[in-house]
Amino acid sequence: MDSPSTGDSLSQEESFEDVVAHMMVMAEELKRSIASSEMDFMVPQWTGQMDGMVARLDFLIRKVMDDPVDDVKRDLAGHCRAKVIETFQALLKHTVTKKVRTADSSTDGSHLFFDEEMQGQAAVARMAELSIVVHHMVLPKHNLQQQLPNDQCTNDETTNRKEIEVIIDAYSNYQKQILRQRAKPSIAFLASWRQENRNSS
Repeated sequence: MDSPSTGDSLSQEESFEDVVAHMMVMAEELKRSIASSEMDFMVPQWTGQMDGMVARLDFLIRKVMDDPVDDVKRDLAGHCRAKVIETFQALLKHTVTKKVRTADSSTDGSHLFFDEEMQGQAAVARMAELSIVVHHMVLPKHNLQQQLPNDQCTNDETTNRKEIEVIIDAYSNYQKQILRQRAKPSIAFLASWRQENRNSS
């Protein structure tokens, strides 16, 4: 399966429409790459792609702020934001919940949560961070939104807050699983040592 391309730097020559098209392609490539079993390779690469999408989303939002009455640009930027949030959620959920085969899986059937020591943990933390960042990248309200009652205006904020809480919970649970996973060999060794001492006494 093709992995996402790495040429993600935002060119100054790219137009608003170019950035929108590029983001749609990037989102689809990222979602397809979830099927890859090589998570130790894919996760650090995903963070690079996610950084590129955040930079492009920031570009789109700034363009909307420069021309707040352009509803077409606003709708396109809003669609891209929703697509980025959906893609990031899928990547993070896959990373923190999927168990991957270990080197000796063929003999003992063990499958573990993704854990590549410091580099891997930093990549997963960055994924969670970027997933939260995009929820705070909000499009400026247009005139109609400003005239809505407060309870309707706060719906999006409430949804954002709940989705951020889901991200934090998912990452926290993942870290707990990693700690348990790392402790298992020591616990198993201690149990074996105690059993041997009982048998010898």
